[in-house]
Amino acid sequence: MKRGRLNRFVATAFFIAVLLAIPSCEEETKNPYNVSYEFHQLEFFWVNREEPNTPWGSATLGYERAHTTLYLNLAVDKRWVVRNVPVPPSTERAHWTFGFDLGVAKGTDVTTLEYAYKLTSNVLTTMPGDFKRASVTDRLVVVAPGFQEGTPILQDPPDAEFGDSVADSAFHEGEFPNTGASLNECVPAAVSNSLKFLNAKYKLGLTEEEMSIPTMREATGWDPKGCGYEWYKTKDQYMQDRGYGVTTRQITDFDEIIKEIKAGQDVELCGDWHCAAVVGIARLANGKYVLYVAHDTAQDEKGGEITEKIIYDPETWKFEGSPGFFDGSGFSYFVVECPKER
Repeated sequence: MKRGRLNRFVATAFFIAVLLAIPSCEEETKNPYNVSYEFHQLEFFWVNREEPNTPWGSATLGYERAHTTLYLNLAVDKRWVVRNVPVPPSTERAHWTFGFDLGVAKGTDVTTLEYAYKLTSNVLTTMPGDFKRASVTDRLVVVAPGFQEGTPILQDPPDAEFGDSVADSAFHEGEFPNTGASLNECVPAAVSNSLKFLNAKYKLGLTEEEMSIPTMREATGWDPKGCGYEWYKTKDQYMQDRGYGVTTRQITDFDEIIKEIKAGQDVELCGDWHCAAVVGIARLANGKYVLYVAHDTAQDEKGGEITEKIIYDPETWKFEGSPGFFDGSGFSYFVVECPKER
């Protein structure tokens, strides 16, 4: 009798444990990538110019266990603001920032919003509909040109960012270096980030001082107003003279950049007034390119280091996204860096 009661107890306990586990499994299915969001309203600061409470919002997406490229669809206050934009695969927890239209007039303070999202392996034709409420906090964006002749502009956000299915892509694996910069230092900061990536990947034996932003100021010919547009020539000569073992090439072909990143090379993107290290790039079926760039969006302040999505349209020769840095900017060139033996 005791054994019978024990067997019945064990069976009952097992049945209860299975029932208790079911909600957790369902929850895991609903959020398989452990997705999180942070929402911000952007406030811009230039020298002698300040724009608080702008229509620009930003969403920082966090996720993990994504072994393939996924597509983000985001709706805010019943508006489909991010449509089928690819996000990179990542086994570690990753964070990517997307600009979007808050749908308000300039000067309107936004403290909450309603959002719905889907992160899927395929493109969608309908807007996400399971809306939730989230708080919105301010994020300071400090803009200073990285080029001596560059003049930043600030446009209103587009109604929506349109992606498409991926035709080809390349993304660096793991967390990419992203060091904070002072005013007008985007070029030496981008080069410093790139050298740290190459040094870690290929064990080049470079010291922290050799890769630092102050050293890269000298290497790129920087002055307090920024760099010249041909800084990469100065930088190449500097590294050849000092035995860095790194080559420097200027490239303007986006598809070639996909090949370079696949081969493990590092890349900087230069627009009309800003420069940033490229973490990944995808060519879309609609002919556009999605790029993710690592840079400091609050120069001379703390906490502005993000990896941000931008879109390039070859028909207009213009970028969308990353307001104050790439949005509305034309494309100048890429700079590819790699160890000499590669």
